[in-house]
Amino acid sequence: DLANVLKRPDGLVGLGDGEIAPADASVKVFSGVLETSNVNLGRAMIEMIELSRRFEIEVRMMRVADENASAAAELLRNS
Repeated sequence: DLANVLKRPDGLVGLGDGEIAPADASVKVFSGVLETSNVNLGRAMIEMIELSRRFEIEVRMMRVADENASAAAELLRNS
């Protein structure tokens, strides 16, 4: 029943109310086999680039704020 399936805050999926899913007899584990990734590589790369650009913008904003504070302090000293 998919009504009890919930996405947890850690990104995993589980059943609600601490229930345990029954074992599926048709599931098989193979030795020496690779499974596919559950990560969308393109999306992950785009997110990394976006975060990098945001970081650069915020660093630039802090630098400008520091320069403004220095300029304001200089104006107060000269007046």
